[in-house]
Amino acid sequence: WSTFRRHTSLAGICSPAGVLTGPAMLHAIRDHWETTFTGTAPNTEAIDAFLEAHCPSIPHTFHDCHAPSAANMRFTLAHVSDSAPGMDGLPYSAWRALPTASSETALASLHWLRQGGRMDYHWNATILAFIPKPITDEDADTHSVVRAPSQLRPLGLKCTLNKIVCRSSAHIFSK
Repeated sequence: WSTFRRHTSLAGICSPAGVLTGPAMLHAIRDHWETTFTGTAPNTEAIDAFLEAHCPSIPHTFHDCHAPSAANMRFTLAHVSDSAPGMDGLPYSAWRALPTASSETALASLHWLRQGGRMDYHWNATILAFIPKPITDEDADTHSVVRAPSQLRPLGLKCTLNKIVCRSSAHIFSK
């Protein structure tokens, strides 16, 4: 976590047994956040009812809608700000630096998916990072802190190309 060029890292996790470090720290974080990030079976009846009530104009399949164009991809790139990238390691600004090549790559990825192609594991993989929340002003000057698992901010780091394709598609669906 960084504010104003100051870096803070997590040195330990508070627990009833004391301060945990190393693998025990990772286990405590996992145990605390597991229920939040564990998938549950979707309630298809509730989903259908929601779609019927709120989204009657959304196509039922990906193939029934118009695909975003290269211009839509460039529009998406022009209207997003950098966020932490996923396994691809590329923030939006890296994609934005080459708008033609980026929009063509994103469009080719979308066409591949629409034709039934499959992306590799990294396309949908999300890296979870747990960043210590600052509690006091003094935390900004501290290089390492100890926190309870609930005092961590979970961030999901996803492939930026995936986010570009999804945002562009969502923009088209919303019209």
